[in-house]
Amino acid sequence: MTVTLDDISCLLHLSIRGRFLNHERIGKEDVLVEMLGVTPESGLEEIDKTRGSHVRCSYLARVFEKEVQCAREADGDAEQGWILQHFPCISGWSLVEGYTEDKPRACAYDPLRGNQAIESFRLYIDRLTHEDVYFSSYEDHCETIPFDDASLFKGWLACRIRKTTVYMPKRVMRQFGFTQTILWNPAVVPPPTVRQRDMNELFDDFENHLVLEEARNIVPV
Repeated sequence: MTVTLDDISCLLHLSIRGRFLNHERIGKEDVLVEMLGVTPESGLEEIDKTRGSHVRCSYLARVFEKEVQCAREADGDAEQGWILQHFPCISGWSLVEGYTEDKPRACAYDPLRGNQAIESFRLYIDRLTHEDVYFSSYEDHCETIPFDDASLFKGWLACRIRKTTVYMPKRVMRQFGFTQTILWNPAVVPPPTVRQRDMNELFDDFENHLVLEEARNIVPV
């Protein structure tokens, strides 16, 4: 098992297609309110102080610190959410009261006291059998986030400037609800000499780099 693009889409409600940022022209108030999440009053006050289409670094620092604090206090956690989506037998967690499927799945679980650490579950996970694993776990979430074929892209994924990773969905087809076939040899992957720019272009053209249709069989198991 591994973290897939489908996990990213359902757990965090992040788009897995196209560019993460869209640099179309928008008003400066929209940037502050929609992109930074500040109140209209706070944004307009900062613009009045700078008297231009920019904000001070000290202002951004305050916004960033506030968002980090909110993230630490949030119920949902992507890593913990992934574990509980696929290993629901783990105890010490409860469903968040009032959770609805229009929210990211990472927000569905509430850790009980003393269960915030992920490391304590590693030994338990190592002893799991296949009957304890929930491979395809987003059926109830499909109306909110339909399955995206981009999750079946095979090749390299690039993040930032130097971070790249091999993405091989054929090795985990059961996580997408398909029948698991003979696994790929991890050595049989696109050559590591591919430039990051080429990686981005290949992913933009993901429809021509998907797991083959014959590998997408659904057979009851």
